[in-house]
Amino acid sequence: MLLLHGDENYERKLRPIYDALDARSWKQAAKLAEAVLKKYKGDQLVRALKAYALHRSGKPEEALQLMRDIVAEGPEAERVVMTMSYTYKAAGQPEGITQAYAAAAEKLPRDPEVLTGLFRSYVREFNFVRQQQVAMKLSKLAPAGSPEAANCAWWIVCSLALQARAALLAQDDRGAPLATGGSGSSGNRAAAGGLGSEKLLQLAETMAARQVAAAGPAKPGGSGGSGKAAPGLSYEALLLYLDILQGQGKAAAALEVLEGPAGAAVPLAADRLQLRAAALVRAGDLPAAASCYREAVASCPDDWLSWQLYLDCMLPGSGDGSGGAPGTTGSTGGSRFPVGVVGGLADSWDRRQAANAGAAGAPNALLDAASVAAVEETIGQLSTAVSANDGLASQLAAGTLRSPHLWRCEALLRRHRLAAGASDGTASAALRAELAAAVGDAFARLCGNFSCVADLRPYLAVLEGPVAQQLAAQAHELAVQANGAEPGAGAAGGGSSKGASSGSDPGSAAERGGEGSNGTANGGGGEAGGRGGVSAQVRRLQRLVNAHQLEAELGLPAYASPAEAEAHAATLLALYSAHVHLSAGLDEKERGHGEELVALAVGALLRAAALEGGQALRERQERRVARMLQALLVLEAAQRRRKVSAPLRLAAAALYSLLAAPGLAAAQLAALDIKSILHDSMTGHWLLPLLSGLLPVVAAAPAEGEPDLRKWIEGCCSLHELHQQEAGETLGTALQHGTYSKVAEFVDFKERLQHSHARALASVLQSQLPSRSAAAAGSGQPAGAALQSLFPSGTAQGLRQALQHARALLVVPGAGCAGPTLRFNEHLSTRPSWYPPGSASSAAVADWWRQADAAQQAQELPPGYARCWWAATLAAESGSLAAATWRSRCLGELRARLGWALTVAAPLDSAADAAVLAEQLRPLATAGGDKAAAVDGSAALQAAACRAVLALLHQLAGAVGDGTTPGLQAATDLALICSEAGSRSVAELAAAQTLPLLPGSAITTAAALVSDCASVSAVFQRLKKLAGKGRPELAASAGEAARAADASAAEVKAAVAAALGACDHQQRVEAAAQLVQLDGEDGAGPRLWDLEPSLEARSVLAALVSAQGAVLASLE
Repeated sequence: MLLLHGDENYERKLRPIYDALDARSWKQAAKLAEAVLKKYKGDQLVRALKAYALHRSGKPEEALQLMRDIVAEGPEAERVVMTMSYTYKAAGQPEGITQAYAAAAEKLPRDPEVLTGLFRSYVREFNFVRQQQVAMKLSKLAPAGSPEAANCAWWIVCSLALQARAALLAQDDRGAPLATGGSGSSGNRAAAGGLGSEKLLQLAETMAARQVAAAGPAKPGGSGGSGKAAPGLSYEALLLYLDILQGQGKAAAALEVLEGPAGAAVPLAADRLQLRAAALVRAGDLPAAASCYREAVASCPDDWLSWQLYLDCMLPGSGDGSGGAPGTTGSTGGSRFPVGVVGGLADSWDRRQAANAGAAGAPNALLDAASVAAVEETIGQLSTAVSANDGLASQLAAGTLRSPHLWRCEALLRRHRLAAGASDGTASAALRAELAAAVGDAFARLCGNFSCVADLRPYLAVLEGPVAQQLAAQAHELAVQANGAEPGAGAAGGGSSKGASSGSDPGSAAERGGEGSNGTANGGGGEAGGRGGVSAQVRRLQRLVNAHQLEAELGLPAYASPAEAEAHAATLLALYSAHVHLSAGLDEKERGHGEELVALAVGALLRAAALEGGQALRERQERRVARMLQALLVLEAAQRRRKVSAPLRLAAAALYSLLAAPGLAAAQLAALDIKSILHDSMTGHWLLPLLSGLLPVVAAAPAEGEPDLRKWIEGCCSLHELHQQEAGETLGTALQHGTYSKVAEFVDFKERLQHSHARALASVLQSQLPSRSAAAAGSGQPAGAALQSLFPSGTAQGLRQALQHARALLVVPGAGCAGPTLRFNEHLSTRPSWYPPGSASSAAVADWWRQADAAQQAQELPPGYARCWWAATLAAESGSLAAATWRSRCLGELRARLGWALTVAAPLDSAADAAVLAEQLRPLATAGGDKAAAVDGSAALQAAACRAVLALLHQLAGAVGDGTTPGLQAATDLALICSEAGSRSVAELAAAQTLPLLPGSAITTAAALVSDCASVSAVFQRLKKLAGKGRPELAASAGEAARAADASAAEVKAAVAAALGACDHQQRVEAAAQLVQLDGEDGAGPRLWDLEPSLEARSVLAALVSAQGAVLASLE
């Protein structure tokens, strides 16, 4: 029927079918297609249209059968396969498109359209080997020297480069880890290709060099001496070629290419300079690279990255050693090079060189006097040049040109790192004093900028003691002086008001401080022109805010008592209230002026809690809860006007989480419109750990008006499912348009999400929830539209696949644990200083309360935000010891949760089922050695349960024991762990049951224990049945563990019932109101939350009491 395509009569018959499909009249379209088939019997295009109509009308099996028939025949044209693709996409079977194109290519091996479609299909599947093979066939069909031939050649080069990259990362073409080999070995082999990375790179280089040579010499053109490359060599192609060269360590060859005719393909001189500097660094010529970076800074003084790279070259080894995230560091140990292929071969080379240097135990870098003098000279010369330029000088004075003010700060920080690495205490102390002075000078110029404190944060992190105290006092003085010097400072609201008095009196250090805002605001001078009015008031307010923020970043003031901290919070809120009118004209979704002051006040109240005394645990908890309630009321008051403020919403979410109110915490994140990629970077560490301990609450169908908690887990899963489906389309578009430098970046991003820790955790949690239909049936509510109908992760098979994917991230066949495969994309810097990253399980809340109690007993204040390890960019994957410890714990907990999820989901009806489960559990239960036992809370119980199950399964498969086998002992140990955990939970609930609000640790621990004990009982009852009469000792041991789990759950449920019955709802609300002195006392003065008169504080407390009650009630 191929000859009919384009025939007028044939097309006329098809037109009504297309019209019906466009009108979504699926049944009519199927009828029309059937009628056309009577005349054109067996026509593939008509059958493909009919299949689409059938699928849309609810007959997927008939539709797919038609597809299979066409594939078996061999599609006769690309138009047919394109039509078939719509049905395959609708059916969620993208692999069918590839099969159809492959069948068409066998029938039409010289059809460029079919081969191009097949190429894109393999690209969508990230099948680098097959896409290379198809690209080679296309190149043979294209006329020699044509643009099509050049495009095909570069597609081949890209495919080879991607195969080499996968081999270097010890992955197969699909991103799955290989069973053997380390990521640093050039002998790694891509599973499908079978060629080592070294050979693949040589082939790619040869083909790329041939294309560059074929492009011919560049023809000069344009202005400023720039050149335009001959047709056939694009800038993107040149970047790919340079990446391949430098990925093999051939930086000198890359320099030759850049300095030759091909270098004219770089359209911007600044980019050419950056490429040359990066190649010089990789070639080991740091002085020449430093010269390039100095030139870059001279031409663009605000080019901060070039300044950092300049210092990397001049002071080797002075870069921030904590920055170890893959793809973010260059071979200098500092920042990634700004121009090149992100996530490409050169980046891989940089990482391998850094790893090799670390493995070799490179000596500490020394502070070279000549280099220091050269840096100081450069700062002086660059500063003089900026001052001599009228335009730049005016920007410098206004603070909109920020980098020159920070040049000296960065240089002193680098020198301090080198001195500290050399254990030169005297030099370090002197450099800290110099750095404090430089920070003070920078603050004087930048204090009107929203980004001032964020710019200075890296330098504040190393300041402490008297130097820090002097700097904090100086900052307040400088802010007041700048406000006084600005024209119109006497106008109303010009920074004097209530809060300004604290800013104008640097001696009253006890009245300032708190927690800094986590966000990095826009830089520059902010309000334009300084022409008075609101803009001048905003600028003056921002200077005072920045002074308070800088003080808080330093961990100051050092309060002497809780009352002093509360008084300071009152001062900050008074300053905010006096200037709240400045935000009156802003949209409610815009960030209000001075909102950072509210976050600082909350931090001060949490610091006050650390100073509260109390001998008994209950007394300490009551005082801590009182401070937390004060902070919540302040946040709720501020959010009456500023409804979408990230620092305020996140602080409220943290407090609600710590008080075990998941619905209220989720509502705070919902107000920030957390969706899409933010589920990976935010939900993964802000909400999933809390929900993991409250699965009974999450699983229940929400009441009317209540938030749907499981949508957060589903949102994480659906994000990754959708991206895995769409990532291939993005990659295909990049190749089609010749943006070759983006190809590796897109692959890297796809792998980053594919290997996400948050994805693995969400998959495990979702597997432990009943389907929505079951939850709705249990509540009598309709199921409604659910994720199960949209995404594979919602089906039973999809959930099993998700668990297996998570397991593949943690276990490599034959290689045990593969921790580095997992990626931690969590944006930890969004957390305030009083809410450090904790467990990835239900123990997160309990950890915070335990640590807070220890700090309260020791009267120990939390550190300033600048000194928090999680404040750094990409902190989750940094190389610091604290970050590595956090990741190790998350890995251990994920192994335990995943192992238990696999156990609960596995059938245990036969010996074969038991053998399969044992094989699944063995690497998870044994990986990590002692680290596996380092987890606590719910994850510890699940880890113990996994070990007991595995021991019993091994014993079932072996000989009859004598009663003292490991399986029997492991089950006995598990029974003891359940009993002890139950006793601790009961004691914690009993001690806190008369408090107005229970500590979140008591609630989350009880909820997790009830859920875990129920699943332990169910699993060990199945094991008991499996052991049966043939192994009575194992059956008895399994029964003992099940009975212990049931007894523990019953004890906890009884304690929960007692806690609910100790006080009714109204009594708890009144007790909470009394705890925070809601009704006030005569002469007590205004309350902290009176900044918003419309706040109904009692309603806030009632909602919190109800939220806790709902969680407890779900456990009965």
